[in-house]
Amino acid sequence: ADYLAVLERTLEKVLARVRPQLVIFDAGVDQHAADRLGHLELSDSGLYHRERHVIQRCRAAGAAVACVIGGGYDRDIEALAWRHSQLHRAALDVWREAHGQPALFGPPGLNLPTVLLTVLPSAPERKRPPSRVAGVFVQACRQDSSDIT
Repeated sequence: ADYLAVLERTLEKVLARVRPQLVIFDAGVDQHAADRLGHLELSDSGLYHRERHVIQRCRAAGAAVACVIGGGYDRDIEALAWRHSQLHRAALDVWREAHGQPALFGPPGLNLPTVLLTVLPSAPERKRPPSRVAGVFVQACRQDSSDIT
């Protein structure tokens, strides 16, 4: 069965039955097609749509949503950061639309020159200085990153 279709059906049932006040959404990216462990074949756009759908449905059900990133097994830190950035992009789009403003991002591939700045903690296990990791994340959040050095 298609992952997103199953998620949509299941989420609706759970929200209707439980009627939560708070949802903690662990938006792991193991489901990405390029992930070494997940193999659920989601694209970058699929991740964005999943994050957006979960946040929108939870908010429509009256639940506050706390989101965390997690998972993702890729040695390409830039690609992994880009996948994780879909959560932030979707959350901002949902918030803006709820407040009568147009979405800034939409799914990946719209080629909008926008930047979302997020400060990341140091990552000594990756043996990269924190400024490099944060710079990679900022670059990954940009639709057209070809002009970033």
